[in-house]
Amino acid sequence: MVSRDDPRKLYLGESLTCRADVEDRVFTFDVRVEDIDGKGIVTSPPDLGGASMPLGSEVLVRYYRKDSAYQFLTKIIAWEERGRRPSMRIGFPSQITRYQRRQFARAEIEGSVRFYLTADELPSRGYLNDVSAGGVNFSTQQVGLFAKSLSPVGRRLLFDIMLSGGDEFIGLPGEIRRVTPDLKNKGFVTVQVRFMNLQPKVKQALEDLTRRK
Repeated sequence: MVSRDDPRKLYLGESLTCRADVEDRVFTFDVRVEDIDGKGIVTSPPDLGGASMPLGSEVLVRYYRKDSAYQFLTKIIAWEERGRRPSMRIGFPSQITRYQRRQFARAEIEGSVRFYLTADELPSRGYLNDVSAGGVNFSTQQVGLFAKSLSPVGRRLLFDIMLSGGDEFIGLPGEIRRVTPDLKNKGFVTVQVRFMNLQPKVKQALEDLTRRK
């Protein structure tokens, strides 16, 4: 396993966000690293909605570290049978670039969340992984929208944050940015949400909170 301390190297289980333009079609999908060997990087099977990408297709790969986001351009060099669907093997990157620095400080804080995917739906629950003034990361069981085959990325939701210290943030609007398997908890997914149109007082309170932590 490659150390997570090096921002320009991948590690097993890492989540990757990929984009490929193939014959006037744009594929955007999330996978995780399943194997790294001398031939390249093997990922989990991508969900392409029944479509396929030929060998040699260029793929833009992005991944995240604590302070920044990174990306590299590579190609599909093989499709390998490793279960019910073929896993994707991509070539090693010739160059990795940092394309975005995190705008807000992020802190790991114990707590729970309630979230509402629709206004008339009963809330679902999860546990908090980390939070910043720009967004939140939490884990939840694969219920409702997360259990369906369609990607929930881009969907809006409202959620409440209850911190173990007693602080609460209620009715926060957000947009789902990423959903990946929670490798530590079977049957759970990790959800990354970006805040949308937070009130200035709420954003300042979150900034103060993460700064203290």
